[in-house]
Amino acid sequence: IFLYGGSQGSIPLLNILLLLLKNIDKNFLKEIKLIIQAPKNFKNFIEKNLNHLKMNFEIKEFYENIEEILSITNIAITRAGSGTINDLICFKIPSIIIPLPHSIYNHQYYNAKYLSDRNAAILIDEKSINIDKTSKVLKKLLFDNSLFDEMKQKLNNINLQDANKIILKKIYYE
Repeated sequence: IFLYGGSQGSIPLLNILLLLLKNIDKNFLKEIKLIIQAPKNFKNFIEKNLNHLKMNFEIKEFYENIEEILSITNIAITRAGSGTINDLICFKIPSIIIPLPHSIYNHQYYNAKYLSDRNAAILIDEKSINIDKTSKVLKKLLFDNSLFDEMKQKLNNINLQDANKIILKKIYYE
């Protein structure tokens, strides 16, 4: 599982992760490897909690090899910036997406909804999150191949546009 929240709102996302993990049977936790991007001032807190849960994890403030990490990621728990959504589609990563609740024009919600409407991701509203239900969804995604496989297939069906090419054409021809 790769957890990354960008520069905005990563601490609430990390707190949600800890609550979710505490709701999963410790025997299952042994089967999970976490890769976490966390702010420096929160890193020790996360490490202490994950060590207490006896989790296998790697945590850094910033990953320079993001494409390498994405290529080995099975599941992501993340925010919903446009770059993140693009990564999830490009690397075909089933995910639980928790949009930043106060993003301008609620754009993160609509970004996440794009994938959720296509059954390619699970959209969770941070303001009304139910940890018990969300941990059941996470367990199902982790240990029920049918949900994981369905989301992978739905991601395969999404045509990823080359945004740079589209912008260049728009600039060049107008």
